[in-house]
Amino acid sequence: GVALGYLNDDVLTAERFITYERTGERLYDTGDIGMYWQDGTIEFFGREDFQVKIRGHRIELGEIEAALQKNEFIRDVCALTVKIKGRTYLVAAVVAESEDKLPEISELIKTAEESLPEYMIPSVIFNVKNMPLTANGKIDRKILTKLGEEAVQNHKHSEKSVEMSDTERLIAEIWMELLGLEELPNVCEDFFDYGGDSLDIVKLRTKLVEKFGKEIEITDIFADPTVSGIASLL
Repeated sequence: GVALGYLNDDVLTAERFITYERTGERLYDTGDIGMYWQDGTIEFFGREDFQVKIRGHRIELGEIEAALQKNEFIRDVCALTVKIKGRTYLVAAVVAESEDKLPEISELIKTAEESLPEYMIPSVIFNVKNMPLTANGKIDRKILTKLGEEAVQNHKHSEKSVEMSDTERLIAEIWMELLGLEELPNVCEDFFDYGGDSLDIVKLRTKLVEKFGKEIEITDIFADPTVSGIASLL
């Protein structure tokens, strides 16, 4: 019920679409790690790779790293996600070839845009002198996550605040309740950036109809899933 394989990629198809030895069935290896308990419960532990889910899209972080490394002034890249007050951010740490040749962040964004869709462009890209490493020589993602959180906070503080209308404030408060946010969302930012999914959109529509007493189509919300966009519809 998944697919026949990956288009034009026989290697990845062979790696992920496997034959289960016990039954001879053809199965799809999702990359998720779990364990069966004796009562049949499956406990989920995480993933065996660095695939993440943002705005309903599954993203391979390695693809973002490969795209950014096409910039001639970048020596190393590590893409990751950070979560702040209920919102998930896609960020990237970069190491420049030399300290006197630090590329502009706008340049790196342009480099990424040449080969990546919009939802895979990092919200924040920040420079590090060297990649932090663990005792066994692997990139220390815990340290990078902390640095990424700081970079996102600094970026947020540098953004200009937009004054909300009464309608926008009511919509923003519905978002806070629905998504468990600790602060009002930015009126111009995407519902999916704050951790919402397609099921949440359905719940959002229901709450909007109850609150404002006006019919609103789910397709219209998807077309511009921002506080300001929804306020315009209403």
